[in-house]
Amino acid sequence: APPILPEVWALRALADLAGGDWFERGRMREYYYRLTEVVRSYIERKFGLAAPEMTTEEFLAVLARDRRAVPYDAERLRQFLEACDFVKYAAWEPRREDAEAGLATARAFVHATAAASPPSGATGGSSA
Repeated sequence: APPILPEVWALRALADLAGGDWFERGRMREYYYRLTEVVRSYIERKFGLAAPEMTTEEFLAVLARDRRAVPYDAERLRQFLEACDFVKYAAWEPRREDAEAGLATARAFVHATAAASPPSGATGGSSA
């Protein structure tokens, strides 16, 4: 089978995430873990950065050193990741609107970067 484009994979994963009843079942922390996992895995697949293995602080330091690593507004990405971290690690209880906004931000990120070319040396595709 031909490889699945990173953006196609990410949008499918986000659609699957959106279909869950995370809020009703009180599993918002897991929702945010999965949300950031999709975004970080997309970054790895698309741009060749080992984002899933980095802390948010480490990832943001990479972006600060090389703004071209991920062609997106670094401040928006920082705000998204830090808001997710508040839920994941600081036990902040988001409202449904917050979760929907996080999902919308993730989708907007994928759409905004889908046409970007991966840096030389990055694989840019996956069969998973």
